[in-house]
Amino acid sequence: MLVRNRKSFNKGLLLMGSFLFVLVLIFLPMEIWGTRGDHTMNFLEYADNLFNRLSKGSSYFIPEVQRQVKPLVGTPFHAEIKPGKPDTAEAIVTVLRANGAEAQVTPDGMVVARGNLGALLTSAVRDSEALFENNAQRVEAKYPGLQGRDVLKAWWSFLDPLVKELQQQTLFNPAKIVNTVEKKAVEPGFNFYGIQAEDVGDRALLVIMLLTFYVIYTLWYGFAIFELFEGMGLSMKKAKIKKEV
Repeated sequence: MLVRNRKSFNKGLLLMGSFLFVLVLIFLPMEIWGTRGDHTMNFLEYADNLFNRLSKGSSYFIPEVQRQVKPLVGTPFHAEIKPGKPDTAEAIVTVLRANGAEAQVTPDGMVVARGNLGALLTSAVRDSEALFENNAQRVEAKYPGLQGRDVLKAWWSFLDPLVKELQQQTLFNPAKIVNTVEKKAVEPGFNFYGIQAEDVGDRALLVIMLLTFYVIYTLWYGFAIFELFEGMGLSMKKAKIKKEV
């Protein structure tokens, strides 16, 4: 290896070495430093868990979604949809029938359903809220044989293709509301199940410190690479403009 600038190269080695040392610390179990949660976790897991809790605290849209769904109560619908995953078809039928809709699986794997669209969406929102609040038992009691997340997976597998089906029927406003239920109720309920919500205002100082560390740590690595390349004589300089004679 050809070193052109020993000072820059050594500086780069020092920065990269210290960067890697801190990286090792990040992946060490936090109990080594006297910090322990419900289970042993490292700094990266702790930060990820924290931001998940903070994200959940700002992802509760249920009241807003309920207001949008209410005008659809009593609106009939008929749809034939193809679930993205064939293995969810039976679960979809179970969920729909439990909420008063007529549903069946055709031999080619299509789910044919008809019923009260607003009532179904209201049930989807309620089930999503239960999972969001980590109350899977309430949902599982309603659908024997299905786990809480399996219920929301069935709702999502039904609602996602239903959006396009309603659009093809020129029912654009109902399609928009179905999409809202999917994105702002079912998905948050599924993704944040098992996570305790926290308000970002209660952890403002810690969040600022973590984000500051992230920026500094990113720059740390960048400068290490820059100094190493500089030491090896690899640098970017503006090309000289050739003047024609």
